[in-house]
Amino acid sequence: MPAPLLNEYKSKFAFRRFVRTVSGGPQLAPPDTPTLNAVALYSIQGLVYFAPWVGAAIVYGIWGDAGCRFGSGPNVGYGALMLVLIIFLHMPSYISLRRRHAPIVNTSVPSSDAEELPLQGPLMLSAYTYAFEEFQELKNRLWVAHRVMQTVLSGFFLSACLAYLAPGTLRARYGSNSVAWVMYSFGWITVLMAQWSLTCTPPPEPNTYYTEDPWKIDIYTRPFYLIILLIIGGLQIWIPRLDIANFYLCILWVIFPVLWTTGIVPALRIFLATAFEKAHTVLAAASPTLSPNRTALIFLFTTVPSVAVTCILLVCVSPLAALCVSAIAGCIVASRVWLDWRTVRTNRTNDFPHLIAQVHPNVESLYLYLRLVVLAAVVAAIGETSDGLRSANTLEHPATAVLLILVVLLTSLLTTSHELQQVHIPSCLPVLRNPLRSFIGHGDAVRQRIGRNFGILHMLSYHCLPYALTGWILAKALEDFGTGSDKPYREAWFWAGLMLMRAFRYAWIRPGTAGIVVCGVAIVDAGVERGNWWLGLNVGTRMLIASIVWEAAARAWWKCGFWVMALAGFLFNKKERRPQWYLYLLVSMIVTPPVIVFSSILDAPMLPVMGLPIFWIGFPRPARFWPSLDRDYVPSSDSLLYSSLLPKLLPKLSAQISQGALPSISPSSNMLLIRLDSRLLIVRCVECHFEGVMCVIAGVELEPTSCHALEGTEVDNILEGVLTGKDLKLGNSNIWKTLKPKGVVKTDAYINTRTVVTGVLDHPSVLRQIPALFMKALVWCFARKLGPQDVKRFASTVPNLNREVIQACMPLFPAKWYDFLEFLKVRKRHHSVADIKNEMERESQTNNIKEAAALLAAVSYAVVFGINTPTAATSPVADLRTLFRVYHGDLPSLPAAGRLWLDTADHAELRWICLVSFRWAVRTIYQRVGEPQEEEFDDINALFESYDTVHHTSLDPSSSLSNPLPFDTASTPTAWRSVLARGGESIFGMYLQADGMRGNTVGVRMIKKERDVCCWVGEVNGEVVRGIWANLVFELLYLTNDDDERYSIQAHPLLLRNLTVQTSNPPLGYPLYLGHGAISLPIWGTGARRDRRVNIEG
Repeated sequence: MPAPLLNEYKSKFAFRRFVRTVSGGPQLAPPDTPTLNAVALYSIQGLVYFAPWVGAAIVYGIWGDAGCRFGSGPNVGYGALMLVLIIFLHMPSYISLRRRHAPIVNTSVPSSDAEELPLQGPLMLSAYTYAFEEFQELKNRLWVAHRVMQTVLSGFFLSACLAYLAPGTLRARYGSNSVAWVMYSFGWITVLMAQWSLTCTPPPEPNTYYTEDPWKIDIYTRPFYLIILLIIGGLQIWIPRLDIANFYLCILWVIFPVLWTTGIVPALRIFLATAFEKAHTVLAAASPTLSPNRTALIFLFTTVPSVAVTCILLVCVSPLAALCVSAIAGCIVASRVWLDWRTVRTNRTNDFPHLIAQVHPNVESLYLYLRLVVLAAVVAAIGETSDGLRSANTLEHPATAVLLILVVLLTSLLTTSHELQQVHIPSCLPVLRNPLRSFIGHGDAVRQRIGRNFGILHMLSYHCLPYALTGWILAKALEDFGTGSDKPYREAWFWAGLMLMRAFRYAWIRPGTAGIVVCGVAIVDAGVERGNWWLGLNVGTRMLIASIVWEAAARAWWKCGFWVMALAGFLFNKKERRPQWYLYLLVSMIVTPPVIVFSSILDAPMLPVMGLPIFWIGFPRPARFWPSLDRDYVPSSDSLLYSSLLPKLLPKLSAQISQGALPSISPSSNMLLIRLDSRLLIVRCVECHFEGVMCVIAGVELEPTSCHALEGTEVDNILEGVLTGKDLKLGNSNIWKTLKPKGVVKTDAYINTRTVVTGVLDHPSVLRQIPALFMKALVWCFARKLGPQDVKRFASTVPNLNREVIQACMPLFPAKWYDFLEFLKVRKRHHSVADIKNEMERESQTNNIKEAAALLAAVSYAVVFGINTPTAATSPVADLRTLFRVYHGDLPSLPAAGRLWLDTADHAELRWICLVSFRWAVRTIYQRVGEPQEEEFDDINALFESYDTVHHTSLDPSSSLSNPLPFDTASTPTAWRSVLARGGESIFGMYLQADGMRGNTVGVRMIKKERDVCCWVGEVNGEVVRGIWANLVFELLYLTNDDDERYSIQAHPLLLRNLTVQTSNPPLGYPLYLGHGAISLPIWGTGARRDRRVNIEG
């Protein structure tokens, strides 16, 4: 039986919210509301809701079309009357604000629960309060300012709507009286749905994007869209050509209720952010960015200056000068070198830990200068042939033909060298296993040689292609402008300059896609007749159209894959298939194809409604998808494993991608999935430059729960079967899955393991080893961390304990081990054996350090283990609970004098040494279970030396049941983070965890650095991820459907739906790590020298 879409309570709640969305604001009465109260509520809402339409009908009925004209007396009076009405409507709220008292309303309850509260109190007052106040959390001066602005805006808005929807105007526009009245009726429905947002509390919207709106900007969403159409309609007075545009915009006005109700149009804030980014990326070929701040930075310091200079040169100097300068500027603005300057990388532009290039900035700057020198030579060579580039047919001039052939050749080499390195081919529909990766050669050397050659070819093509593209664009632009004449595009100089700058920037920022676009433009140019409108466009505009078509087609292709996978899972998985599945299938077949087309054109996510294979158009969003990516998200100590992995992993990914072994990623492309040990990362690009891309990396929890186990197992099966050589089938059995295996990357990484030590450390033979190892570690710490005077000082203050207990502990002191450590200390000062022997005899005669150390060790031993009887000295640890108590650092209650002695501030250093010694002893026993107990002194000394320098031993800070003591600074997340940051070899942590019926169990967590760990890399359909995220936003922020068992988050082996939900940004998702990083595309040869090819077939 499939999981429910919505439970009963949420279904009722969602229905009530949907009614408010459809109506524009008026709401249903709460359940169990008395009839009179409900009638009063509906009456007040109806009067306020229809008042603007009634007033407009009165104006038209008395004064006709002349009275509706904007600025006329009746029109102004109508707007003033509506303004007064709204002021009167909110006067009680203002009075209650002045009195600091809000009757009936419980302001402590969030507004999201308003519909579930009873409608109670005096009849009219309760209806008014419920309809219009609705828990105004902004009952302050900000609330007053909003109400004043809304009231003033309402007057102007309704006056303009009265003029825009005048029946006479509509009749003249559409030429039919019946059509005019239909448009008038539906147009006023749109006005009423928008006006309520200015009059009262706005309705819940399916396009909710931000979790918070402190400034209440989104309440102006519906009026905003209509105001834009009103402005365009008003401009028709001065621009008569807008009459045709207004003909269609008025139709858009009528269908706005459908767009609002279905959530296709975004809220105001996201609309402004998305519109700015889309205009910047589409019209200027700029890259999307991690944040609006970076977008503004790139826009102000690259796009605006480069376009301005191009336009000025185009108008004031000559087309040739404009083309040459814009060609050079295109290379500069496509680089990220200037973004890596320290003066720019501040907190305002998101200075993340890993958001820097792997190649040194000075090297990238030098390479930029070299590119500019070569590019200047190319531009100069094309400029010398400018007089011969006046022919309309590009193939008639040898220079243009040669450049086009070079573009085609380099684009083909770039694509082919990448395809031949993939596991399955072709990349767009990977149905066959690549024979070059599986069957050619019989050893690693052959495969590595083939891969190395393809990698060099790929890098050469990538770094040479922009020069050929720039040369071809320059030659074609010179033909378009007709060098030397005064006629070229003087009237459209801004558009021409913008398109030129875009074309040159596009050639550098995305060379592979630009090469395909140029080939497409050349094919269309050759296929159309002379005089065709296509050839009348400049080359930049033609490239703009071709790039939009190509990118929309690519998005549509991946969206179709999303649809097919969703249908396959729905039909063939019994847990996914719902009753009456054929009805869902029929609706999907009818609705989804147009949704794919329109969402691809709009670059909007395709939203699977509540997880079903029925798709709808999600509202457009920025490429980063989420509102803000302004910080790394590290919620726990487990996240340190991800943050420590990135500095090693990103350079390896950079080398593989630069050689074409792994697919390149862009803001609108697919994403990479990386599997390492128990870690799983999703890498998606949000910003791209010529030198590389900026990525967001999300890591999921290390120990997947049962709901993730199915998808985690599926990931392992897909990647392991192909990338380890177990699956050598000619066909690709994973073609119907969102995850496609791509390769293996070797890197240094920390491997994390957790083990329950019950039955291991509590074995009697193991517990008997603790006293000897503890004493050795304690003596080693005395010798290395305490001086002779400190030992004497601590020994002189030992408490008066039971003499028999001390005598029982004294034999445990390792005298030979102490002599060995003293010998090591003396050997550092003398090289002669005789000198060493003489000095040791002299010190033993003049100092009593050994006796003091033995006494101090025996007393510390007795106090730490709480030994009260001599018989307990040889077996102080009886069980695992006692072992963990001592490991945690708790002192026993007896002997009391010993506890007080070791617990004083003067002996804090000694207590810490005792705790460290015991932890070292436990770690040594755990790591050498089953090995011989006898070891050479040199080995033990080397082991303790490594514990003190490159290894870390403490409690596991991720365990909530084993919080460290205040003085235990080694068991904090900060301490673990510092160990991982400096590259420590390993971390040993003991923890206490709840284990159901058995109570608390003790476990050990080991984090160990391993060399050349294989990371499996796969590619995930980006449209699947964005679609699942879009539905997550819709369900949680609009439907408030946070049921942990809901249908839309059930495990889906084909779509990896549960893991995708987890990697979404907090608070909607719950990734274990969310960070940022740069993937560089190194200059020629850098990646080949740094990275070794991995034999993925074993």
